[in-house]
Amino acid sequence: MVATLGNPDSKPYGLHRLWITPYTDADGSILGDTSYRMPLARTLAATENEDNDTLDGDDKAAAAIQGKGATISGTLEAGGLDLTTFAIITGAQLIESGVGPSLKRTVRKRGSDQRPYWRVEGQIISNGGGDNVMRIFRCKANGKIQFDAKYGAFMIPSTDFMGTPLPGEDADFLWEIDYNATKTTLGSTPVANPLPIPTNLTVGAVAATTVALSWTDIPTANSYKVQQAVSPFTSWTAVTSGAGGEPTDALTTVTGLTAETAYKFRVAAVFGSTTGEYCTPVSATTDEAP
Repeated sequence: MVATLGNPDSKPYGLHRLWITPYTDADGSILGDTSYRMPLARTLAATENEDNDTLDGDDKAAAAIQGKGATISGTLEAGGLDLTTFAIITGAQLIESGVGPSLKRTVRKRGSDQRPYWRVEGQIISNGGGDNVMRIFRCKANGKIQFDAKYGAFMIPSTDFMGTPLPGEDADFLWEIDYNATKTTLGSTPVANPLPIPTNLTVGAVAATTVALSWTDIPTANSYKVQQAVSPFTSWTAVTSGAGGEPTDALTTVTGLTAETAYKFRVAAVFGSTTGEYCTPVSATTDEAP
């Protein structure tokens, strides 16, 4: 049963909720459809790490530094948990029998049971009414899993974990932090992991009424969508297909623009019927009319 140690929603601000979502495959790429809450969230602390190689010159050291890719290490603590969540973190087997008053749950760990991948989300409420949601996409307990039984409830004071990027070349996300001006609600139905986002968006040739754009191709994308904004950049408008706004390759020329006008452009990838998030915009000012 879930430990009942007070109302976790009574916190006015600070770390509010911790949710654990399992992956259904051994590689940590297929997210499960249910998240499990850890009551009385106490700590979600994380540190990003990256090993580097240095290129030394003949007459000076560290002429260049090349990173090997980032990971993240962290600790989570909560004031209790149910056995389902404990099984997710430890990789133990969860065995159930009976219903109602006869219900029995057993978590049993074999020496050969491997610790699986899972996703952790923590909601941090600000005293101004908004929140930040920290999401580490692909975690695995890599150190101690310390648990105590005291105060009349099953406790889990501390779990050490490591987060590694999601598998895949185009969507190897490690972590994200969302800021919301108004507090959101994290529920037991998890939001999907993000789709690949176009990178290296670059402005090419610029004329009075056209701007050429290119970006790094996403092999799994079916097509792309382009949006534009005009100074003072208060809103975004979809570029029509006829004006270069729905290319199938990783380059396009946006047409029908106004001369001597400042624009911003951004691109999203389309996967089937789903459009991903738009990338960081780039700026361009069209030339003077001939």
